Amino acid sequence: MKGVDSFNEESEAALQKVAKEIEEETGLIVDVTLGSSPQPALTHIPGIQGEKGFGWIEQPWIKIGSSITIFKEAKLGVSGVVGSVILVAIVYVFSSNLIMMYARKKEFAVLLSFGWRPNQLSRLLLLEALLLGMVVSFISWLILAWFSVTSELETSYFRVALIGLIGLTIYTAGALIPAYLVKKIRPYEAMRSGEISMKHKRVARSESVVGMAINSMVSRWKRTVLSVVSMGLPTGLLVFYLFITFRLKGVMYTTWLGEYVAMEVSTMHYVAMGIALSITILTTAEIIWQNVAERQPEISVFKALGWKNGTVRILVILEGVLSGALAGVVGLIFAFTLVWKVYGSFPFTLWWIYGAALSIPVVTGIIAAVLPAGKAANTPPYQGLNGGYSNDKKVEKQFKYILSGAAVILLLGVMTLVWKGIPEVQKGETAKVASPVKEQGTEGKTTSVFAPEKKEEDEPEEDAPLAFLKAKELAGKQAELGEKLNLDQQTILIESPSKTPPELKAKKKHQLITIPVSWDIKYSDPNSSNLSFKPGAYFLLDEKEKKYYPLKTDVVDALNYRGGRLKLPGRVTALLTFEVPEKYERFLISGRIPDHSKDVVAELTREDLRKSREPFTLKKTGVSPGATGDYTMKIKLDKEKNWSVETDIRVTNHSKEVFRDIGFYFIPNAFTEKNKPDFVKGHAETSIHTINSTGENLQYTLNGNKLLVDLDEKLQPGETKSISIDYSLKLPEDGLRLSQKGEDFFLAQWYPMLATYQDGWDIEPFDPKGESYDTTYGNYRVSFETPEEYLVASSGEDASEEPLNNGEIEGNSIRDFYLAFLNPDEWEQKTEKVKVGMYRNVAIRAFMKKEQDSMMDDVLKKAADSFLFYHDNIGENPTGELDLIANNGDMEYSNIVEISDDPDGYEHPLFHEIAHQWFYQGVANNPYRDAWLDESLAELLSSYYLAYAYKDEGKAFAFSNQVLNTVKPEKFLNTPLNEFQRNYVSTVYGKGPNLLNDFFENNGGRTEALNFLSAYYKEYQFKHVDSDTFTQFFEEYYEGSQKEFLTGWLE
Repeated sequence: MKGVDSFNEESEAALQKVAKEIEEETGLIVDVTLGSSPQPALTHIPGIQGEKGFGWIEQPWIKIGSSITIFKEAKLGVSGVVGSVILVAIVYVFSSNLIMMYARKKEFAVLLSFGWRPNQLSRLLLLEALLLGMVVSFISWLILAWFSVTSELETSYFRVALIGLIGLTIYTAGALIPAYLVKKIRPYEAMRSGEISMKHKRVARSESVVGMAINSMVSRWKRTVLSVVSMGLPTGLLVFYLFITFRLKGVMYTTWLGEYVAMEVSTMHYVAMGIALSITILTTAEIIWQNVAERQPEISVFKALGWKNGTVRILVILEGVLSGALAGVVGLIFAFTLVWKVYGSFPFTLWWIYGAALSIPVVTGIIAAVLPAGKAANTPPYQGLNGGYSNDKKVEKQFKYILSGAAVILLLGVMTLVWKGIPEVQKGETAKVASPVKEQGTEGKTTSVFAPEKKEEDEPEEDAPLAFLKAKELAGKQAELGEKLNLDQQTILIESPSKTPPELKAKKKHQLITIPVSWDIKYSDPNSSNLSFKPGAYFLLDEKEKKYYPLKTDVVDALNYRGGRLKLPGRVTALLTFEVPEKYERFLISGRIPDHSKDVVAELTREDLRKSREPFTLKKTGVSPGATGDYTMKIKLDKEKNWSVETDIRVTNHSKEVFRDIGFYFIPNAFTEKNKPDFVKGHAETSIHTINSTGENLQYTLNGNKLLVDLDEKLQPGETKSISIDYSLKLPEDGLRLSQKGEDFFLAQWYPMLATYQDGWDIEPFDPKGESYDTTYGNYRVSFETPEEYLVASSGEDASEEPLNNGEIEGNSIRDFYLAFLNPDEWEQKTEKVKVGMYRNVAIRAFMKKEQDSMMDDVLKKAADSFLFYHDNIGENPTGELDLIANNGDMEYSNIVEISDDPDGYEHPLFHEIAHQWFYQGVANNPYRDAWLDESLAELLSSYYLAYAYKDEGKAFAFSNQVLNTVKPEKFLNTPLNEFQRNYVSTVYGKGPNLLNDFFENNGGRTEALNFLSAYYKEYQFKHVDSDTFTQFFEEYYEGSQKEFLTGWLE
């Protein structure tokens, strides 16, 4: 539609208005789409208004929602192919005429001496070209007539005329420049047989055949350019079509769109490029042949000086090779330009295609040089020493026969391709609405007539309105009210109508319908971290196909949703209130599936609308964190190894209470000389300089690791407030997690971490037995500056693999942000890309001391294998990067883990800490009260991987069995951290995974265990859970009461 360049609410309204007008004027069904792909569809056409039904019909229909990008690239089809082949054909005719003109210089000089004028010579060449073009056009018309008779092909005068015109254009255009150049011939030129005089340019030392071949090409640079362009153009298009084909590998022939592109980029494209390359061979062969003819005196001297035939042959073939290599570069640049226009980026994949792109013109050049090389090798030493040249009649005749025959065949191929590519053009007429009585609109064959089964009298079923059938047919998914629709990495829940807010009133003869809809999106396009999303774009459709958009949209719950943008992972629950006429008792709710080109629909029946409606109650899954924070932080290291930190934290109140203060974990203060655990050698130094909000200083209290900031004004539920905290920090030498070791810095829990809120800020005292902090998911932007360059590892996706002294890193939806700065003189880093699914790669980066680099490849491989096992068996982990640091920390953080550098002891910690990316980062729990929820499940999962990888049950549970037998574990796994004595490890790492494994072994085995863990992970991904949450899910998952089992180990 003219004037619509993007799809938004305004353009959609304009499009829908025009669509409605078209429907009213024509009676056609109209939909709005960015693209479409024709596809044979089997469709049942029932009887309407007393007319007999057609039954099942196969005919081309439209699949709505094709990708506009691939649609555009596929449409570079027939017209581009035909145009490129015609261009190459013109170049060939031009080169043929040019070479012919040089060969006939003596003839033209004689004609001029007899009184011919230069313009007459030009007209002679043009007339010859015109006659050849007419012959080719006439033969093409004969071919067209043959096809029309044998295949009953309908053609038009336009097609016949255009084919003839193109034939004449090819020959005439190719003769224009030779016709101009022939005017410059003088009567005294070339009166001796083949006299040649030309200036030779030298750009390379003529000490080898390579240098001599380069000089020959440069001396005749215009011909060289002609040859290079004629080879480069079809090579570039061939690479482009190959790229399209292999870019869609895995989609081709399996989707509607793939089949459409397969039809567009078809065999004809490759045949056409083959024709073009064949024409190029002729062009290059003629050029090199003429070059050899002109160099006969030079070649005769070489032969007289003792050159062998093989050396002369190599000299000529090298010209073909070098021309081909240059053409390959030109072709690649041309192909890259096309790909950039279509995709907006350069194609740095499928390297073998680019190798083929360079080799194809090289091979073309070699083939083209074979005949001229034979002519040069057979030149006798005495020939041409008189300063002239002459062609051997036998060889000349063979060359002419071969080139002429091939040229005719190929030019006929070009004309056939043109005939296939030219569309029929017919006179358009004003469309009229056809009566269904007079016109059936299809010639499809009826295979059977559909007859629905007769139903019992007590099961009457009302026919669905045609508008509903159409909407359901075009929809991507159909949902049922109250049933969660599980899609790829997202869920949609459309619930039964709830009670409308009392402040809303319906106008006369109308009713209000309030429908709760929830969207939960965990992961989407790997190249995008957010998407545009508007709940108010959903609408109700009545039986007459009229749409009703929400009178009011109330967002009652949201995570990472702001200003119409949903940052992933995110969720939204909205109450959509519609005002609709009372006369309708059935509706269809419809709206776009987020990050998808299709809609989801659900039907509201008469029964659904007549049910009593209760006020909507938000059903929470998991435990609400009470608050979330987004972090912007700047960290700077000075030459005395002191860090200065500036933080800005946007805190959002997700609780039902009013915040008068905001609580943070400030763990650096737990490592000061006053507060640190006795076994930690060094101590931290930290000082908070200022805490403010929008420039106003705030009061605060700091007790151990508990930082409470008093607010200057109350923070209401749903509101957001920014808190800025500036402080300095010196890391403890050889500390616990937060540590400086020599010239290396390990920053764990180094910043004020927003606590969770459960009837107050949930901040426990620091306890080194385990993790005593419970943080929320947040989005991070961290910039750093250091006096020296370091290798940087972090919880975000790092910008560089090289040492840096400044940079900015982002991390989204993570529970903490870890940073490490490693001395590049002592550490090295290596990355392995792991392919996850069809389109996504995860970078696994390992950092190790240089003396341990022998185990680098082994660590990377085993990390990649375990990551894929967890991904395939548990669920999607959306991280784009996972860092591993071999500093013997054996600790998990978001998107980064510390592992052992012991070649004999790193495996178990590696597999265990990577499993935490699913149970800690993926599903959040309070490690102070429910440490087992991440530690026991991560240990169980890593044990399952060990059993899978090594086929050894003893090795799989060796660690958990060992720690279980060291100290008697607690009775309850959910014992708070401060109540453990020396049995924390034996309880959460030993007892937990063993008792769960015993249960699973008796209830479905290992496969069922993985299914349970996967279902649990997908239900609570990016949510907070506790022991009660796990118990509830466990009871729902397994039939029958599991209370006796659960109460035996959960308090």
